[in-house]
Amino acid sequence: MSPLILLQDQELVEEETGLAFLSPKRQCIQAVIRRDVRMTSEDVCDLNDRMLLRLLSINPDCATVFGRHDPYDAHLPHGGFKRIRDNLDLLDEWGKEADEIVSAGNLSKEEGVSLRVLDYTRKTYRFVVDDYPLWRMQPDALENVATAMLMTLVRDYAPLALRLESMSARIGELPRYLGQFRERFDGARTVRMWTEAALQSCNAFPGFLDTVQSLSSSKGSSTSQSDMIRNIAVAKDELRTHEAWLLKILDSSTDKFAMGRKSYTKLMSMRGIPYNPDELVGLATRYLEYFKAQRASLALKISGGKAPEDARNAVECESPASIEEVVERTKVVVEKARDFVLARDLVTIPGGSKVLVMKAPEILEGSLSSAATYLPAVFERSQDTVFLISGAEGKERLKGIWNYSAIDSTAVHEAYPGHHLQGVKSNKKPWMHQLPHIIYSPETLSPPYESQEGWATYCESMMHDKGFLGSDKHAFGSLDYFIGNACRMISEVKLACEEATIEEMVDMTARETGCSRAIAEQGVKSFTRMPGYGMCYLSGWHLVNALKNDLRNEMGQRFSEKRFHDLIAENGNLPFYLLESEVRFGMAAGATDGSR
Repeated sequence: MSPLILLQDQELVEEETGLAFLSPKRQCIQAVIRRDVRMTSEDVCDLNDRMLLRLLSINPDCATVFGRHDPYDAHLPHGGFKRIRDNLDLLDEWGKEADEIVSAGNLSKEEGVSLRVLDYTRKTYRFVVDDYPLWRMQPDALENVATAMLMTLVRDYAPLALRLESMSARIGELPRYLGQFRERFDGARTVRMWTEAALQSCNAFPGFLDTVQSLSSSKGSSTSQSDMIRNIAVAKDELRTHEAWLLKILDSSTDKFAMGRKSYTKLMSMRGIPYNPDELVGLATRYLEYFKAQRASLALKISGGKAPEDARNAVECESPASIEEVVERTKVVVEKARDFVLARDLVTIPGGSKVLVMKAPEILEGSLSSAATYLPAVFERSQDTVFLISGAEGKERLKGIWNYSAIDSTAVHEAYPGHHLQGVKSNKKPWMHQLPHIIYSPETLSPPYESQEGWATYCESMMHDKGFLGSDKHAFGSLDYFIGNACRMISEVKLACEEATIEEMVDMTARETGCSRAIAEQGVKSFTRMPGYGMCYLSGWHLVNALKNDLRNEMGQRFSEKRFHDLIAENGNLPFYLLESEVRFGMAAGATDGSR
């Protein structure tokens, strides 16, 4: 067992696997219930707690990410199809027991929502087995592994020496995991561009292991240092074998990746998105033209009648000269945004959490994008967000990513009142709301991010309307972002439905956004691996605004914007159709009791 310190609000129980697992603190009092007695809602708590233990035992990497650590941090899941089959069997068993409880009645509203999330998770998970087998198309074995290990480093839930000891044990399981992973692709043809991306990840991973070894040498115990050196050496040998395998399957890979119109329509229906593919493209196209017209008008004001490229240059010229300046400005803007939200009483901000903005440690820079935000985990005691910033030094190299307008908008999107605030508030809801997120891995569909990205994108436009991001240059940068979101939605739908080529969508994105073709290509290709994610930003933003307008029209003077914001944030892990139901119920209840 890993030596990580047990939290006081967790109880240790024995599972049938022989390993010890942590049970979450009960959300209702357990009762001794004879099987011949009518089931009550207390059975829901028992069922969900029991199934969570089994779920985390199958997916120990996901357990780390969501804040359950001992003994999970020391282990990797099965690398082959067994993991997927075990998850699906568990979800089916879970669903059957839940159906029995539902038939007995006596459920609270909150428990009913949790069981609807379970049903959603079962359907979407089965989709990637029966309809769109990503597990035989996408050969990136390291995404979840790297994320879990990075969480072990950046979250300060136990002494670093103990976290490194667990990481060493997990790294020791990498050869077994990779061997099992390769077996699932026997007789399969992977997608070429996804295989190329997997090769890049495989080539970069030894550098990440060097980072871990360096930390272990300076911060680890003497015993763990020798174990770490040995385990990393064996892991690197296995990574070379894995790289050779990826190169081999690349030769027989295919360019075909689309699920087709029928499957994409089914996916949108399961997710509760109220539009078919043609309607999604039509919606995005109309927004694209609207945003472009607004941007052209702003460009006239900013650059004196010149082209949008000249206005963009004017925006980007106002930028810090170093990453240190980016970090300091971000810290200031995060606090200003928080104070602005409080002063305007826009949304309730819980106490006891903060956003820790810092420059990415040098040893991690090669493993991160320019901004990496790690939200508080639902099972973690600390509810702080870690916001790491990196990038090439020098004003000329920074201005495209970290100009002042971009810094300000990013702080709103990622911190207040965006992702961080929504993460903290939604973590107070039952953990079952996050089931699709907990079970996520690269061979499954992306979780229902329309509620999260929709909220954060809404926050950018809302804060602009309120005057926080009020300058023309802020508005211009925001319009570039919204145009990019429209292009993402058009690209996802057309590519998934086999109605466009990668090259056509890259050309469109570069033309409409003004970014380089290389950046456009990277964005278009990366979102093909996550069907249902690229469309979340614009569709989520649209759905939040549409719901707000409906409620305002229905409720008139009884409508409370603050209460609307609170309810959206609190339910941010739900698929939007369930979020909408919760928001409508909460708004009606608030109007009845007079709360604001």
